Parts: sequence; structure tokens; C-alpha cells
Amino acid sequence: MKHCDRCGVDLSGDLDRCPLCHGTLTGHASPAAFPHERLMRPRRVAATVAALLSWLAVLAMVVLSLADVVPWNITVLVAVLVLVNWLFVRNVLDREPGAVRAIARYLLIMEGCFLVWWLLTGWDVTINILVPATALGAMGFDAVALIVGKSQFVRDYGKYLLFDVVCCVVPWVTKLLGWTTWNTLVWIALYAGAAYLLVLVLFFGNTLRDEARRLFST
Repeated sequence: MKHCDRCGVDLSGDLDRCPLCHGTLTGHASPAAFPHERLMRPRRVAATVAALLSWLAVLAMVVLSLADVVPWNITVLVAVLVLVNWLFVRNVLDREPGAVRAIARYLLIMEGCFLVWWLLTGWDVTINILVPATALGAMGFDAVALIVGKSQFVRDYGKYLLFDVVCCVVPWVTKLLGWTTWNTLVWIALYAGAAYLLVLVLFFGNTLRDEARRLFST
């Protein structure tokens, strides 16, 4: 059976992480108490629905482009974003990373997609509004989880906290280099990210350093 050293429980089935604390399990997998097929069927249905909706979204964009309503470069970008979204949903259904980890990853993926969109199109709205707004939303989500989980949350999700701070700084760097114009929301995100990092260093410095060391050493 798989064993969680942190919770001290044994778990049957082929699980990678503990469903209680989401820590890494040790030991060898054993047959699950419930039929695996019964648990997998809803996930397969959800994956099929997600794939169908993704194809419909791409098809709709292609039709709009053929009708000269939407430029083809926008259609290609939307298709890439839809593909990334579908891959993420499929990964969540297959891996079961847990609600907190799934939300944190999804917010980071959104920020990354917005940055790529800006690099390819030069559309300032993505870097002036979408990236800082998403970063602020991610930090708000992390702040609530941090109040509840405290050091344990930093230990388990520290890399997401650091990535969110970086995403708050990226729009400011583009302004500093003169690539885009200044925007109030960018300053708000920058100050919020700096304050957030200061709180993490002051109250969870040792845990954050351990997480950063583990992150950059792998």
C-alpha cells in the first residue's frame, strides 16, 4: 500500500499524492477498494466533453475567419489557447493534483498565455491589464490559502507563490524597458507583489528559502 509520511495513513490504489495533504506517497500501489473503472468513467466523460467543446470553439473561430470577421492570426492564437486549456483539463482529470494546486497552476497558465499573446501581437491590453489583473487575482487566492495553511501552504505551494510575484514584476519590467506604456494597474501589481514578497520573507523566510532551494536544485 502507499503510505503518507506526513499524515501517517496507508492508502490503497495507484495514487501519486495523498488526498489529505497532497504530499508525495511512498511504497508500492495495491488494488483499490472500489472498482477502478467506476471511478474512471466520469473522468472519461468529462474529458470527452472538454475535447468536444474545444473543437467547437476552434471550428467557430475558423468559420469567423473564413467570413472575414476575425483575422487569421487571432484564430491561430485562440486555437493555441484552447489547446493549452484542453491539455490542462486533461492533466487535471488524469493526475488529480487537488483543487488548490489545480487553481494555482491554471492561473499561472493564464498569465503565461497572456504574455505569449502580447509577444506575438503586441496588444498592450494583455500586458497592461490582463497579466497584472490575473497576477493580483492569483495572489489574492494565495493569500486566503496562506492564512489557512500558514507554513504548510508555503512548504507545499511555495513555487506558485514565487511565480505569482514574478508575474507581478514582468509588466513593470516591460514599462521600464520602454516596450509598453505606463499603466496604473501595473504599479498596483508591482507594489502588491513587493508587499507580498516582504510578508513571505518576514514570516515564512526559512520555509520559502527551503522551497526555493528545492525548486532551483531540480
